[in-house]
Amino acid sequence: MPMGARDGRRLAVVTGATGGIGGAVARALLREGWTVVGSGRDQDALARLADGGVVPLTLEVTDAGSVESFAAAVLDGHGVPDLLVNNAGIGLFRRWEDTSPDDLERLLAVDLVGAARVDRAFLPAMVERGSGLLVHVASVAGLRGFPEQTAYCAAKHGLLGWSRALAFELDGTGVRVVDVCPPAIDTDFFARAGLPDFRERHPWVRALPPEDVAEAVLDAVRRPGRREIVVGRRARLVGALERVAPGLRRALRRRAGRGR
Repeated sequence: MPMGARDGRRLAVVTGATGGIGGAVARALLREGWTVVGSGRDQDALARLADGGVVPLTLEVTDAGSVESFAAAVLDGHGVPDLLVNNAGIGLFRRWEDTSPDDLERLLAVDLVGAARVDRAFLPAMVERGSGLLVHVASVAGLRGFPEQTAYCAAKHGLLGWSRALAFELDGTGVRVVDVCPPAIDTDFFARAGLPDFRERHPWVRALPPEDVAEAVLDAVRRPGRREIVVGRRARLVGALERVAPGLRRALRRRAGRGR
């Protein structure tokens, strides 16, 4: 992979880098010797990123002007990214009858349209150079449905649809697209998504550390043949089970009293 940063090192851009998965990805890339530009909205968290060696830049993915300014700052100040990790996203735990169209539009604006907006800001330069890796941090909720997550599942299914089609269109340009799909991760995601008691309500779920997702991103860098990475053995087994016997997972959830 060419070295895109002006300092001669590989350049990575990580959106949503101020905590959780994005923070773990940024730290892992720094340890591997990358120059890392990390984005977020929280100014205190951005200052902590800078203390850790990440180049901090403010970004609001739902604001076209913010995305344009962010991309210009990266491209003009640091060069063309070798790796773009589109990680910024939000969640929502709410039953369908309590999920308003505004709720759905809010999640789509961040998790799908926001990601596409960032892609469009950087891909022309990456394609012109003829190399690069685009990683979308999606979710297993983009691969199958989960109760009380209708809007989130819709947004992540949409992101995977965009990403998979984009991969075909970029074939032959030298720019690869990889989807990373984590299950439950041990961050503040659930509290922010309206379910602070997630662990109490889902005692059978073992949330993985965000470092596992960071390792999946590094695996995408190291192994050019990867196109989709499901994080965690249990998530891969459940996915395989659903492909073989799609009704079995639902029946097991009902038997355990977990689904309606």
